Amino acid sequence: MANFINAVKEVVLRLGLDVVAETLENYDEAIRKSPKRSEKWSVVRKDQKQLITSLGAVQYHKTLFINKTTKERSYLLDRELGLEKHQRITEDAEAQLLTEAVQTSYRKGGRLSAFSMMSARKR
Repeated sequence: MANFINAVKEVVLRLGLDVVAETLENYDEAIRKSPKRSEKWSVVRKDQKQLITSLGAVQYHKTLFINKTTKERSYLLDRELGLEKHQRITEDAEAQLLTEAVQTSYRKGGRLSAFSMMSARKR
């Protein structure tokens, strides 16, 4: 039964990552095809990106644009999503890591305290 549950969990996580990747790429495509965007920004190239999420690593393609006036280069998708330049981990993944770190510290602290108490009783 455990193998079955783990297999289902793996499929569901993969599906979730695929949905996120497809959604991001569709949003990027909408930006790329936008007539309003083309007034100020030109397409430079498409790049592959990996972003760590609470579901796992999602890989997708995004477009690099250049401003026709200022020559600034930017991934407009990142701007729309509120992602910082070179951001590699999402807020939900950071929160999950911090929660796990705290829980692990408490577990470890609890084990050390129990060990200390047992050692003290033996003396």
